[in-house]
Amino acid sequence: MKCLSCGAILRPQDHQCRRCGRAVQRPGDAVARKMTLPPRVAVTCGTLLLAVAAVLFLYGAGAFAAVLLCLGAPLVLVGLLMG
Repeated sequence: MKCLSCGAILRPQDHQCRRCGRAVQRPGDAVARKMTLPPRVAVTCGTLLLAVAAVLFLYGAGAFAAVLLCLGAPLVLVGLLMG
């Protein structure tokens, strides 16, 4: 990738140009900021999925509960690790 101001070659880990000092703007940075999920939402959704899975286990729908468990647990863990 090249600097838009001076044309210097930029390394992938550079946050600004080493020659002119201009901040590096990567196309994926704006998309990543727009796609992030607040940690509280991830934990809440995951917890709701786990609660529904528990109810399904109680009523004998183990297969459906297992699917929700596999979706809810990672969502809770990701939310906790993000926040």
